[in-house]
Amino acid sequence: MPALDGIRGLAAVLVMSTHLGDTGYSVFIPLGGPFGVLLFFTLSGFLMGHLYLLDTPNGPAIQKFLIARGARVLPLYLLVVTASYVASRLIGPDFVYYLTGTQFIRQIMMVGGQHVFWTIPPEVEFYLLFALGWWMLYNRWLAKMAPLLIGVAALALFFKPFLPGCTVFSQLHIFTIGVMAAAIRRQMPMDKWTVRSALAVQVGGVLLVTALLVGVISIKPGLLARQVYADENYYTNFPLCLMFGVAILAFSIPTGFANAIFANPVAKQLGACSFSLYLLHELVLVGIRPLLAALALTQAVSIFITIMAAIGVALLSHRFVERPLQRLTRDRLTAWVSRAWPIPSTPSAAKAQA
Repeated sequence: MPALDGIRGLAAVLVMSTHLGDTGYSVFIPLGGPFGVLLFFTLSGFLMGHLYLLDTPNGPAIQKFLIARGARVLPLYLLVVTASYVASRLIGPDFVYYLTGTQFIRQIMMVGGQHVFWTIPPEVEFYLLFALGWWMLYNRWLAKMAPLLIGVAALALFFKPFLPGCTVFSQLHIFTIGVMAAAIRRQMPMDKWTVRSALAVQVGGVLLVTALLVGVISIKPGLLARQVYADENYYTNFPLCLMFGVAILAFSIPTGFANAIFANPVAKQLGACSFSLYLLHELVLVGIRPLLAALALTQAVSIFITIMAAIGVALLSHRFVERPLQRLTRDRLTAWVSRAWPIPSTPSAAKAQA
């Protein structure tokens, strides 16, 4: 599914496009942030469902899953949050990622909702919730508990405007749509009609999202009318969330169109460094702004340089910080888990544990 890498990069660029307005530029995309986050969450649910649901969720498999997911997200996140807290103490409230002591602790404990960090706690909590649901599905508990689970999901969606945006339950419907799209993808025949249908959805989806981003088409407030902050309705609007689920499902099917716009080398590089770009872009946007203002460059040139600088920093971070930390964390956690909970060596023991 090569196009999904590029879509991840697009999500990070969309978030960055919204934050251009926070640094004084008049050319920015207000809906980029909400749309980027919707893509991240939907894609996360889709990939978890596609990669793991058909595997057997025994002890070693769940251990491997949690280690892989934790090593993917936590090292760079904790590093940036900690560095931001230190910088906050040195620079003060003017620092772009300013954190008080309480906010720092909340971010470390995965209940904080500051700056771009607010999306990481729901992501990590979703990994834990997915592991539980994966085990329940395999052991036939999911069907037995279906009424209760559906009720909890419905309540989470209904009370979404009242829930803090930093918990998985406030975004549960978005992740669930991604998982459901993965389940549908597993059952789809890959014949010419499926590919042609996917191509039609891909082209129509790109045109629709582009029209929404540039303001040709407007979005009315979400189905749940109460609004807590400016873009709350976008995360609550179930049809909009469903649209992104359909888009991820369509682009998971390889076509020439999908490969051309989202599986080209540039898009794949953006996808590879998307997490670093998401976490670090505001630091670059704010940090480089005084220098560009002093040079008296045109706004178009300043925006181009700013975006290229943010992507350059993200590429360096991915190559020299993010990936080494991922490997180190994964190796250390795997070694520690193998010592703490060794896998039985005999088939009978392994079967009993499973």
